[in-house]
Amino acid sequence: MRKFLMKIIEYINPYLAKNGGPIILAQIENEFSSTEIPWILCNGHAANSTIETCNSCNCLDDGQAVAIRTTTDFAYSVAEWFAGDGSYHSSYMWHGGNNYGRTAASGITTMYSDDALLHADGIPNEPKYTQLSRLQHLITNYAQDGQKWSIGTEQFVYSYPPSLHFICNQNNNTFGVLFRNKNISITGHSVRIFDNNLNLLLDSTNVSDIRSDNTEIFPIIIEQLKITNDETIYLWYRRNVTLTQTQSHTLVRVETRKANALLFFLNGKYLGEFDNHDHSQGSLTATISLDLSTFKSNQQYLFEILSISLGINNDIWENNFDYKGIVGNIWLNDQLLINDQTNLWEHQKGLVGEYFQIYTEQGSSKVEWNTQWTKGINKPITWFQARFNLDHIIREDLNTNPILLDAQRLNRGHAFISGNDLGLYWLLQGVCHDSTPCCCPQAQINCLQPTQRAPSPNSVGIAQRVVIA
Repeated sequence: MRKFLMKIIEYINPYLAKNGGPIILAQIENEFSSTEIPWILCNGHAANSTIETCNSCNCLDDGQAVAIRTTTDFAYSVAEWFAGDGSYHSSYMWHGGNNYGRTAASGITTMYSDDALLHADGIPNEPKYTQLSRLQHLITNYAQDGQKWSIGTEQFVYSYPPSLHFICNQNNNTFGVLFRNKNISITGHSVRIFDNNLNLLLDSTNVSDIRSDNTEIFPIIIEQLKITNDETIYLWYRRNVTLTQTQSHTLVRVETRKANALLFFLNGKYLGEFDNHDHSQGSLTATISLDLSTFKSNQQYLFEILSISLGINNDIWENNFDYKGIVGNIWLNDQLLINDQTNLWEHQKGLVGEYFQIYTEQGSSKVEWNTQWTKGINKPITWFQARFNLDHIIREDLNTNPILLDAQRLNRGHAFISGNDLGLYWLLQGVCHDSTPCCCPQAQINCLQPTQRAPSPNSVGIAQRVVIA
């Protein structure tokens, strides 16, 4: 514990008050000194130079935290604390927390303290958040020294002349009090704050103008890396769609990223693909025309998009983050496919074959392989497996005579050998520029021609380049 605390103190030392701040106070549950900053303890007599404080819900007793605390009770206690000349208030917790991964202790949930002013997901907990914010801003604007007098057995006034007056009622019933020749009604267990003209500035019990339903849930598509953590390059997006039109040229637009590919399916039928291979970072709108003429209008279908990350940008970027997959809206002609509350998007990380690691010796036995491999031709998502030996190769110098995988007869895919990832291969079109490259004029060949040949899985093989002296 000492080692941990000393490391933290070393880290925050440049930011302590003695070095210009902004840290002027520190709080810790175990008494640990020699930090040159005072520790706040529950009992002022426990150590020298400590401050009288309260570490409880209502400052009357110390016990277990209440699971759900009402806004009015919270506001009343905080307002009464400052009314009685309190100078510092610490909310435990202000923000709900999350124990991500395996960081929680045994038997502890991921989410905790969700009744704080900010929920565990960061959404304001209304009306508590706004009511306490109003109170704190009010105290900040009127902070002064004051005086106290009693106007009943459980009713008190704390005045901070000439600008602010707290009227507190510790009884559970409503009482009328006389203050500065004015009758003021104050509800039970509450604090009312007035200015010098006795204009009401805040009532701890009044939250009628604060909406508690101030959040709306929108069905959105999640950016790819938030789900995959770059542990796979694949992410499936799925939802049901009802086709309003079934045209042979249906325009699909997707807000995506550079160096990303998208494959489109309807009820499992492959429709087309978009890919961008730019060696850069940034957003773009993918536009592709799909043939939906074989489908029926006003009928529901399963619409699937397979997003394939073609690499994370390694350049220096202003925010040092890259994004992948779908990062915005999707349109099917003019039909927006994002904000539909009835048909939500589903996400699946990776391919099923990846999950079972069927590209390994052990994983390949977990699935049933069809020996009639020709049935897999022209299927959108198909795994092919072949076994071979290298007994016939020249082994003297594999650097000079390397072993090659000839997969030029495949359109696109992902190749593995004995569990080793060889990477992606893709059917690209050779694009030639109008101006001949100054450094490599002979490179302007095969313009507008595919870089690979017609698909034929039976032609895939292992080759060796042999250099003959």
